[in-house]
Amino acid sequence: MLIVWGLVESWQIFKGQKEAPAIFKAIPAGGSSLQLQTNLPGINADQLQKQMQEAVDQQLGKIIPQDTITKIFNLVSWSLFIFILFAAGGKIAIIGVNLLKQNKNNA
Repeated sequence: MLIVWGLVESWQIFKGQKEAPAIFKAIPAGGSSLQLQTNLPGINADQLQKQMQEAVDQQLGKIIPQDTITKIFNLVSWSLFIFILFAAGGKIAIIGVNLLKQNKNNA
């Protein structure tokens, strides 16, 4: 029953009817631990750092959309879970076949 549930959920995720379970979540950008220091007159280090951070965020946003990495991690984690589920189901099936063979041989 659990394997059928996994198949149905995977099919719905594949078809785009459902999102993969959100195991990983994006952390909002901000609050960098990097601190800039300037000795130049008229340049505020905090403003310079904010401008640099915004420029980097804009450029990365053009290359990779914000939620892409978390969606990939969530799909990989779902795929790993389903692989483990199917491997366990296969192992249970093998044990069942071996038990039936032993029971047939003993009769």
